[in-house]
Amino acid sequence: MRLQQFHLGKKYQRGAALMVMLVILVMGAAAFLVNALNSSAIKLSRQDATSTALAQAKEALIGYAVTYGDVNANQAHGYLPCPDSLGTLGIEGNEDPNCGVTDANSIGRLPWKSLGLPPLHDGAGECLWYAVSGTYKNNPKTSTRMNWDNTGKLQVFSADGNEIATNEIVAVVIAPSAVISDNTPTQDRSGTAAPICGGNYTPAAYLDNDTAHNINNSDIAAGKFILPHDHRDANGNVTLSVNDQFIFITRQDIWSAIEKRIAQEARQCLDDYAVSAGGRYPWAAPISDTTFYVSTTNTLFGRLPRHQPITDPDIIAMMDAMTSLQAAVDNCKLANNSTNRNTLDSSGISLENAAKTVRNNQPTTPPLSSSVTTPAISAGVKAQDSIRCSSILSNPTGNIVQTNLDSATDAMSALPPTLGWPVSCTLFTSTPWSHWRNMVFYQVADGFKPGSAASCGGSCLSVEGSGHTVAGSGSYHATLIVAGKQLTVNRVITNLTDYLEAVNLLPKVDSTKPFKTYRITDGNYPTINDYVLCLDGGTNCT
Repeated sequence: MRLQQFHLGKKYQRGAALMVMLVILVMGAAAFLVNALNSSAIKLSRQDATSTALAQAKEALIGYAVTYGDVNANQAHGYLPCPDSLGTLGIEGNEDPNCGVTDANSIGRLPWKSLGLPPLHDGAGECLWYAVSGTYKNNPKTSTRMNWDNTGKLQVFSADGNEIATNEIVAVVIAPSAVISDNTPTQDRSGTAAPICGGNYTPAAYLDNDTAHNINNSDIAAGKFILPHDHRDANGNVTLSVNDQFIFITRQDIWSAIEKRIAQEARQCLDDYAVSAGGRYPWAAPISDTTFYVSTTNTLFGRLPRHQPITDPDIIAMMDAMTSLQAAVDNCKLANNSTNRNTLDSSGISLENAAKTVRNNQPTTPPLSSSVTTPAISAGVKAQDSIRCSSILSNPTGNIVQTNLDSATDAMSALPPTLGWPVSCTLFTSTPWSHWRNMVFYQVADGFKPGSAASCGGSCLSVEGSGHTVAGSGSYHATLIVAGKQLTVNRVITNLTDYLEAVNLLPKVDSTKPFKTYRITDGNYPTINDYVLCLDGGTNCT
């Protein structure tokens, strides 16, 4: 009996020990699971904080760009702020008043105060950084027109080193995340230059250098950024990490909104004009008129007109001479030969004489001041220099003939509109319009042209596609078409195919030939990105 009890005792002890071990294992597994879950929850929380901060910054920057011309008098829309690189005037979070030289990219901390934001932190508690393309920063401003054709100079690369969205990225907001201690050199974020955000204004102290792909996120001169990833050796060990996280702003983010705004303002001007013209809409300006945008009789399709038909023969002669000299200058930009030199000389003589005639006769419809005739005369005189074609070839944009032609053209374009636009129409005297005038096209239906019966009569227009959902297709009195992002390499202002897609090129004589327009999310948009609005006197197209 005692022997049996002894064996039972040993069995009990072994069972108890196993139970203890099992409890310990369960507790350990539970602790591991809790730690893992806590770690995952913390990681997700930090990621959520980073994503939220980046999204807030992007929204504020787009808003800044879209309303820039409203907040800053006589300025175009589309500009982005300079970064905060030094704590302007000792006030952290302000944008720098000037960031480098023209068209050079710039980097610094996000100017949260200038954007009307609180200091935004990523999941690691670091304030956000910000880089802006030199072609979009607000000071010093680029000489490029502020519209779809202004490309971005920043480059973003995926983890495998392939570029994302070439020429599209105009700004990058960066969450630097925590310091990666194994990377070399070690990032030193000490300092008191940024008392609210903490640390300093040295980009390399916050942004990573991917030596494997030769992309340094802090090197703004290169303007290249790479998304977060790890590099591993043959054994799977991490040898280099990049943990900077990004959100970027593209041309589309900015211009799709501004494009719609320009189109809506232009449509309102046309509808208000029609109210005072018995429901009729004006003639269009011919595609060939790239200077004055004159409404021309019997022109149903062209660019949106700014001026009423010009009948003064002297002004017409000067405009023709300016066009001819510009063509001669463009030829010299390609080659310096005897034919181009002779054409440049004869075109210069013609413009000099035509502009002097306008100056001496002082026409009143429209009135042309010396701001037009003086540079026009100078362009004509300078073109007659025997070595001018050579200088144009070596300096295509800054040569004296081109700069004077540009001055005369700009002065003519700045003249008050004389088409009879209503007082409510301020589009044509605004600075944004000078950046968009080449992009906006217009068609009037034959039944609603000047002098018509102001009724369809089988000639009204139609619009189709996911981007157009307005009732009444087939009964539109006119259409407004804004060219989207260029799908060709370069644009020639007189070449309509460089602006509009094939389905929208020719004048539409009736509703059986619709204009096409699509939403950005539509599969057709990458090949047909023209933005089309209908006009019907405000019946449905409002």
